[in-house]
Amino acid sequence: MKKTIRFVALSALALGVVPVFGAAVTPGPTWYEFDFGTAGQSSAHAVGCGTSGTCTQTQNPVADRTNTAPWTFSLLNGGSIFVLDLGDVGDRFEVFDNTGNGIGSIGLTSDVANPATTNPCGATGVLDIACSQGNNAYSRGLFSLGSGNHSITIDVVRNAGTTTFGQAVFQVTAAPSGVPEPGTLILMGTGLLGLVYLRRRHVL
Repeated sequence: MKKTIRFVALSALALGVVPVFGAAVTPGPTWYEFDFGTAGQSSAHAVGCGTSGTCTQTQNPVADRTNTAPWTFSLLNGGSIFVLDLGDVGDRFEVFDNTGNGIGSIGLTSDVANPATTNPCGATGVLDIACSQGNNAYSRGLFSLGSGNHSITIDVVRNAGTTTFGQAVFQVTAAPSGVPEPGTLILMGTGLLGLVYLRRRHVL
């Protein structure tokens, strides 16, 4: 059994695949929603919405609510994570990468005005991702990530207005692999064949 596990692990590394352990999220277009409590207290550590998806459902688009913290994933060629506040404006977050870029903080989201409880994107409880993304009143941050495994945690460092809890989202994007597309390969191959043909004509 141990030999089998070792063989699979070595095969994965040979193929350039980095094993991921823990509660994995998938880099791509999916938004992942998380819940947080009061800044400066133990509840400041953001948690996933859990398998029951207890967070308020977002709109435009609907985010994944079945995730759990810490959020783990692998990036073969590096990438980034984008964190966006929702609901009442004024929340601010600190993002931590516990592997990959090193253990510790990778930065704070933008410092925005913190008025009395205000939701420019709708009534209380409305969580509109597209609206929040297009409104700079909402704190956000784009953080670069290196290649390899990543384990992300998020803390709220300031709550909106007089609130003591809230929800926000993040999205992970993988950098392009750098492998030429099939069309590019065909063009390259055609060009090389042309050069060989011209060279042979010159020799003859």
